[in-house]
Amino acid sequence: MNESHSDIERFKDDDMGYSDWTRRHWYTGYVLHRASRKEFTLHMAGCDHIYGDVDSQWRMTHAEKICSASDTALKRLVRSEGGKPPVGCSSCGTSA
Repeated sequence: MNESHSDIERFKDDDMGYSDWTRRHWYTGYVLHRASRKEFTLHMAGCDHIYGDVDSQWRMTHAEKICSASDTALKRLVRSEGGKPPVGCSSCGTSA
């Protein structure tokens, strides 16, 4: 299930769509991992913490992934949904 909103794409239980998006935006895209209704972590699209092998048993989009080429757009979305400011990933070096 992939839901698009202008420059933001949401992936929930859609590993193939998410995998395709991250491959196309590996160095230029950002991903919000939704840990809970109001808690998010911001990653680069190519971060090992949020990317796995599509053929593995691990489901990349069991937890919703929200993607954009703009980290500003993702931060704005979090605010509009009443979420806490996202935490940056120490592995890929994003700042929230």
